[in-house]
Amino acid sequence: MILDPTTDPESAALVAQADALRPNVVQPIGSADDYESAAARIRDIRTMERRLDEYRKGLTRPLDAAKREIMSFFQAPMDRLFKVRAQYEIEMRAWDAEQERLRREAERLAAEAARRERERIEREAAMERARAEEAARKARAKAEAAARAAEARGRAELAEARRRQAEEAEAAARLEAEEAEARRRMAAQMMPAAPVVEHIATKAEGVHRRRTWRFRITDPAAVPREYLAIDETKIGKVVRALGPDTSIPGVEVYEDSSYVARTRG
Repeated sequence: MILDPTTDPESAALVAQADALRPNVVQPIGSADDYESAAARIRDIRTMERRLDEYRKGLTRPLDAAKREIMSFFQAPMDRLFKVRAQYEIEMRAWDAEQERLRREAERLAAEAARRERERIEREAAMERARAEEAARKARAKAEAAARAAEARGRAELAEARRRQAEEAEAAARLEAEEAEARRRMAAQMMPAAPVVEHIATKAEGVHRRRTWRFRITDPAAVPREYLAIDETKIGKVVRALGPDTSIPGVEVYEDSSYVARTRG
């Protein structure tokens, strides 16, 4: 049976006794007698604190024991369920990781194919321009030969006209070759540099994947100062051991006094 402390006379008496003491009744110490009186009150209060704590523990120990028994009864099956569920999650994570690997591989292959296609287009553009320039060069050479032949026959005007026509035809051919090459290169540039392969997650009714991003420290020396935490536990050990002789840059050591009182039986 669980005892209700609010209806238990002894509990109520102890609490009432403690409630009778308020911080505002404490008077400033003006003499050695006041100091001794304050020490006596501290001893009395420590005695009341001990009695309250002992009575409280007497009421809660059976509850704590019952709780331990209940927790122990359910802990073993809960541990087994956790292990089985964890194994299923391991397998599902492995599946998800493999699907992601396959997606990345497909993305890599698509990017490689796109790169080869761009290179092919650029090669064809360069080859087409080279062929056009070669054709223009040959046409220019042929026209130049005809012009020289006309000059040899004394037809200077015809020779000049042939040269002018050859220059115009060569310029037009080079311009057309440059425009064709520019069109091919523009088509190559418009191709996506890295095609994205969409990841289609495997779905299961009633279960969904929740992503939690975590981290691990790979180089502590490289972590910026704003992400570092002061080890107060380590500093506290040094301060407790050395007291005022502690010398740690950026740390001020100060005294915080408390009074220990023996309790009365």
